[in-house]
Amino acid sequence: MTPPYLDRMIPRMTENIMELVELWSLCSERMLADPKGQRAFSAMDDLRLVTIDIIASITFGTSFGSTKAAIDLLNSDHQAGTSTRPPTPELACALQDFLDTIGDSVFFPFPSLLPWWTRTFNKKFRRARKILHTFLGDKLDAAKITYGINDEQHSGVGSRKADNVLEMIVEKEKEDTLKGGGTLNRNEVIDDLAVYALGGSESEYQRTLYSIPS
Repeated sequence: MTPPYLDRMIPRMTENIMELVELWSLCSERMLADPKGQRAFSAMDDLRLVTIDIIASITFGTSFGSTKAAIDLLNSDHQAGTSTRPPTPELACALQDFLDTIGDSVFFPFPSLLPWWTRTFNKKFRRARKILHTFLGDKLDAAKITYGINDEQHSGVGSRKADNVLEMIVEKEKEDTLKGGGTLNRNEVIDDLAVYALGGSESEYQRTLYSIPS
């Protein structure tokens, strides 16, 4: 990632982390104020949500705002327990299902059969893939319109303005188009975005698994 990109992303990442600190501080204050009340909450669940929020923001510019929603819920409902959280957004659940599938693969006894096994028997994975593929497709189409990818006369947003991976890919695609070079097709771009969102790296297993037809 380039320094200008990091300059734009770090404040957003920091904001997510500070929201988590605020949420946990609120939970601690509530426990101290009511010694006989609920004495625990799942820090691990909160960490998962804020991590997915950050990954989503970095990858396609959309944070689910899960931590902020939890803060608002506790502030608005003083009877809510410290572990009370709002429903997790569907897309965040889909990303978590993907991450769970990848984690489970570590213990699969026959790695070469894993893509077939997942495609055939893992209904949760197929549902999550459909949700993520649809979302990323819509975001990609909207970004192409914003950047005027099909209009050589439209300058769109400057190539140094991108603050997420999706926009960086679209910017690069536009540059390649104007130069007469080849570009990735729609599904290839969506696959790259999904792999980045799921692991931050292009592992062959993740690419193979995600690219399985529904």
